[in-house]
Amino acid sequence: MSKKKSICPLAFALDQVGDRWTFMILRNAFFGMRRFSDFVSDLGIARNILSQRLEAMVANGLFTIVPSETDARVTEYRLTKKAKELSSALVAMRMWAEKWHPDIDFKGELIDIATHKKIKQLRFRTTDNQDVAPENVRVEYAP
Repeated sequence: MSKKKSICPLAFALDQVGDRWTFMILRNAFFGMRRFSDFVSDLGIARNILSQRLEAMVANGLFTIVPSETDARVTEYRLTKKAKELSSALVAMRMWAEKWHPDIDFKGELIDIATHKKIKQLRFRTTDNQDVAPENVRVEYAP
């Protein structure tokens, strides 16, 4: 039996997705972008950099590559469940930027698909569904 390596979860997460281009690619994928050429044109990213990032994201289990439904000669990058669970981190970062940089005209609003209402904030909740203020969250290390 192998022993698990101890690592900080935040350090691990940043190692997986912690550069600007990876976040921007994920953002565009959450908005429905799937094709290499669309990422290049929208992000203005060099093709070799995009290729490296997408390759790493596939290797890390954030994307799968599938044939396009409309053009069999083209492949598409689809978000995995693992990647989709990063949405709250991306939303939290966006909300942080909007709060601390009100002088910037950020485009778009976050909307709940089910209720069509604007989303104001993300919340921490305990296992019994009680709200917890972010400043009251801590990490307890098990021995």
